[in-house]
This record gives sequence, C-alpha cells and structure tokens, in this order.
Amino acid sequence: MLLNLTEKKALIIGVANQKSIAWSIAKQLHQAGATLGFTYLPDPTGKGRFKPKIEAALATIPYDFLVPCNVADDSLIASTFETVKEKWGQLDILIHSLAFSTKEGISGDFSNASRECFSQSLDISSYSLVALAKAAKLLMPKGGSIITISYLRAISLPLNQHLQQHTQNNSSIAILLLIYGIYQLNDVSTNNLTCLFFLISCLLV
Repeated sequence: MLLNLTEKKALIIGVANQKSIAWSIAKQLHQAGATLGFTYLPDPTGKGRFKPKIEAALATIPYDFLVPCNVADDSLIASTFETVKEKWGQLDILIHSLAFSTKEGISGDFSNASRECFSQSLDISSYSLVALAKAAKLLMPKGGSIITISYLRAISLPLNQHLQQHTQNNSSIAILLLIYGIYQLNDVSTNNLTCLFFLISCLLV
C-alpha cells in the first residue's frame, strides 16, 4: 500500500456510476484506509434517476453517508458540509471530480455556444471547485488536501475541444488562485490531476 490514510476523512463529489474517475479515486482512498462520504446529484424531475446508480457502486465499499448535492446550489453545498461537520467534525480530503455541459456545449462549433450554456458549464465545471473549497477549508483547521480533475489539453492548443473541456481547463486557473488564497490561511494543499496522469497512476497501483 503506497498510502496510509487511516483515520482520514474524505468527501468525494462526482461519482455518477462505476465508470466515473471519482469512483476509481474512491476505491484507492478506501484501500488506503480513509473513511469515505459521498454526494449524489438530485434528480430535478423527481424520478430519482441518479442515486440508484451510485448506490450500486457503493455497495462494494463501506461509507459513512450519501447526501444530495447540486454544486450549482449554494444551499445544498452548505447542507453537504453541515453533514460532514455533524458526522466527522472535520475534513481531511475533498475530491472534486465533475464537469457538465448541455448537448449544445459538447457538439458542433464551439463558437455557437450560447451565453447561458457557457455560463452554466463554467459554473458547474469550474466555479464549483471554488465554492466547495470555500466550505471545505472551514473544516480543515489542521490542514488537508483538495484534489480536482482537469483535462490534459489545458496545456496545449485546444483546437478541437468542446465547451465542457474548455470549462474544465478553467479549473487549472482556479487551482492557482486557491493555492495562493487558502494556503495562507491554513495548511491546505490544493492539487490538480489531469485525466491522463490519473489513468496512468491507476495502471501502476
């Protein structure tokens, strides 16, 4: 085992099913001994489409809680971290592994994306990291780690990216600003993993 995270508390945001990158991260954290908590996206239609898929994945590992959280809703973010505080008292690790765009944003000419589509994609894919970090740092008085996933093409010329990938790239900028702001307050490390690096890491573990 490369890591020993016994007694560490990790909140994972972004598991949709067993194919999610966040799910692979969760399994590694579990193997390292961390205690886990998860969120799921509430179904706006009221049909409960998303929670069962996550519960099917979580059936294979222990976890302390599974709560609804739409990262575009500040009240649900606050409720999520209130649960963390009630259950654990503090937080050691936050995993942010999510992105979103409408069908308009992941197909066709990037320049045709509407203002509404772009704003929503940027809010969920990038700003959500800032909002979650703001809440998480209050539960990390002794330090901790905030980890996000971005797209590798953020460091190259993105000629054929769609809107969701562009907005994920913005999380790289958010990371730099969070490092500067949060680290000065307490010993919280903010890390950015590209998808390629993470996949290679999984193959090596």
